[in-house]
Amino acid sequence: MKSQRVLKSAQDIFAGMYRSYSTAIIQKMRPDEHNLSTKERNYTEHWQLVGTEHRLLVIALGVQHESKRDLWAGRIEDVNPSGEFDDHGRPLYRIGVDRFQFIGIHDRRLVSDAEFYGNGGGGGSRVIAYNVAAKKQPTSKGNHGAKSMSAPPPGEMDLRHRWVRLHHEIFRDRVWAHWGGRCAVTDHKCGGHLVASHILPWKVANPTQKTDIDNGLLLTPPLDFLFDRGYISFANDGSMLRNPMPQGMAELFALKSNDPRIRHPGKLTPGMRSYLARHREHHGFPFD
Repeated sequence: MKSQRVLKSAQDIFAGMYRSYSTAIIQKMRPDEHNLSTKERNYTEHWQLVGTEHRLLVIALGVQHESKRDLWAGRIEDVNPSGEFDDHGRPLYRIGVDRFQFIGIHDRRLVSDAEFYGNGGGGGSRVIAYNVAAKKQPTSKGNHGAKSMSAPPPGEMDLRHRWVRLHHEIFRDRVWAHWGGRCAVTDHKCGGHLVASHILPWKVANPTQKTDIDNGLLLTPPLDFLFDRGYISFANDGSMLRNPMPQGMAELFALKSNDPRIRHPGKLTPGMRSYLARHREHHGFPFD
């Protein structure tokens, strides 16, 4: 039987193992058969796309006219298209978490929605809660604008939060295996210093494309740099195409070969050729 911990506010979500999270998406849901089933399988679906800054998902299960809601939390791990669309034709997504864990109940007889969420009235079925304790306090300055003495001195290390590409290691391992651990162009292992480069750039790819093995080439870091920035691309037969580069860049990045190309074009799947066509279009290469 789960513990009946009563949460006094949305801030209580950020206690214990979730104290380092800065935000939580809280979705109020009916405890019907579908929602209970997806909770048990650690996902929820038919959502609009959530921002990458949100890493904690909380579902508040309860019937509108009843007083209590059970709250379950999980760390977001997957965001994939569900194949469904909303009334405006926009795609909906399935959000997967590591594991939904029961964190307590919200008893509305004790604390109203407005008090619990701190947003003046509950604000519909979805609420973003901000962890007040995790917010960075502004740095105090002296009369001359000097940094606070609490700031680390030059040359020291400080903790910074940064964006990470979820499940990139899975994509990298698949691309690595497909190309046999060798650069697709040089056919060298390069001591393992190779990059699983997205053909269709990450910033314009949808969640499925970002982890699609067909969307990857294994390249040396210099070739990845040129490919990612659109200085080079590849035709369907594997031959290298070039856009204008700053003077000396070709030599600097070791493009001295008279015929740089993908050495094993047979490894280019139909899906990869399709992605390469989009890469050429995205970076302004002439049409085939």
